[in-house]
Amino acid sequence: MSAPKDSFTPFVSGTDALENHVLACLQARQSDEALLLAEHLSSPIARNFLEGWALFQLGNLPEAARCFLRLPDFSGSPHPLALIQNTLCEEVEERGFLTLLTHMESFSSPSPALYGLRAMARLILGESVLGKTELRQALKVFPRHPVLHNALATLLADRGEFAEATTLLSGLTQKLPDHWPTHGNLGTLLTQIGQAEKALEPFRRAIALAPHEARLRLNHSLALLKAERFAQGWLEHEWRLKLPGHTTLPSETLLPTLESTSPAEMQQRLHGRTVLITQEEGLGDTLMYLRYLVPLAATGARLHVWCSAELASLVSNLDCIETVQVGGETPEHDYHCPFISLPRVFSALPKLEQRCPPPPYLSVSHLRRQRMLDRLAPYLHSGTLRVGLVWAGGHHRHDRTARVLDRHRSMSLHQFAPLTALGKQIQLFSLQKGPAAAQLEDFPGPIINLMEACEDLEDTAALIEQLDLVVSVDTSVLHLAGALGREAILLDRYTNCWRWGQGTTESPWYPSLKILRQPRHGAWAPVIAQLGEILAAKATRRSD
Repeated sequence: MSAPKDSFTPFVSGTDALENHVLACLQARQSDEALLLAEHLSSPIARNFLEGWALFQLGNLPEAARCFLRLPDFSGSPHPLALIQNTLCEEVEERGFLTLLTHMESFSSPSPALYGLRAMARLILGESVLGKTELRQALKVFPRHPVLHNALATLLADRGEFAEATTLLSGLTQKLPDHWPTHGNLGTLLTQIGQAEKALEPFRRAIALAPHEARLRLNHSLALLKAERFAQGWLEHEWRLKLPGHTTLPSETLLPTLESTSPAEMQQRLHGRTVLITQEEGLGDTLMYLRYLVPLAATGARLHVWCSAELASLVSNLDCIETVQVGGETPEHDYHCPFISLPRVFSALPKLEQRCPPPPYLSVSHLRRQRMLDRLAPYLHSGTLRVGLVWAGGHHRHDRTARVLDRHRSMSLHQFAPLTALGKQIQLFSLQKGPAAAQLEDFPGPIINLMEACEDLEDTAALIEQLDLVVSVDTSVLHLAGALGREAILLDRYTNCWRWGQGTTESPWYPSLKILRQPRHGAWAPVIAQLGEILAAKATRRSD
């Protein structure tokens, strides 16, 4: 049996069939079976690690702590608890993890690694203030430990204390010039606060020290993209494919970069070949890069898109696609290409904008459009500005880093309450899915919610087509509106995504999009005030 996804070397060898089976049980939350099987493992390292993980999942935290304390110290390797921490999905698990750390600390001498793990748990739980206090106490015991200084910088940045975080990391890079994580963290921080060009130097130093660290190279790619060095950035972004468990498709058949400017040469290479296009991350990325399927199909390639059920119907409306697949086994293909790799495929070709269709490049079927019109009939009042609203990102159960991002890019619906002052000049329509939709119950004004009738993205697209404007934080709905060519307003966080640029209200990706930016970290009130003025002006023009 081969090693399962995200094998935890060096605590699990990856070559022992029973170890792999126990690991697979733990990843599937089959804790009782994992605990029984772990007793029969021949390697004491694997046994203690996997038994400890099973006991943690079962809530026996003192015994789990004892198992982990039996593990040897792997110098330069991830702490075993760091590996388990990355699998946590819910707040109750994060709380249990903090309790586990308390047991670990009570059974052994203080450890910088455990303090660092505690800080990261506080970050995920949105308790950065408490985490900062705990770290400053830890630094009194371990004043020179780089893990603790880096963790403190992360918590400072989470609170918007960017100057102090930058000073801390800059000073640490001088004291520890060979510590690549610090250089990488400084580069990431500078990228987040819009100093992407300046971020490239610490990334250069980090990569010189650790050229094969996939996460480091991926973060470097984001700095390049935010600095608008797109061709280099998309090439560097391919390092994400080397992250554990990111893909099971072979690198040998990954669609290569098209370097010829001759259509005849490209057609000779791809004509009649089947290219499997796969969805790998968020829906927003997929919607943004769907535009590249048109020039890819123009090479004569046969396009087979393998995507989620939520996206399949909408994608099927593209004439350039031969097959759309949901689930099932890997189909036969000559090449494969994730959606996010499509810009890299075309990065060497000049004047790509002449090859990709401008928005709108997505459309809704007549049947879906008519069905949505029937549902909307009671609400379509002339002279009223119809505004779709999205206030929160989705909940990423299996991505802890994304959960921190969700907290910063999202708002509460209550923060839109000032819009109720516009009265009947506007109609608000919820375009929100997921747990945040529960906030509709407490909104102080009228807001129409038809999202239960939206079974997939094509239904949502049909609804957007009947609205005058979409207002959204950085979510897939914003990309959907842009791809449909519909007018939209992005409410953008201070530490924004590379694709929305800096210092402009426009987007090169979606001409119909206007960007309203936070003037400082966490400051949504000025954004809402600006939005209110825009909506009031639009409503007045609509009623005239």
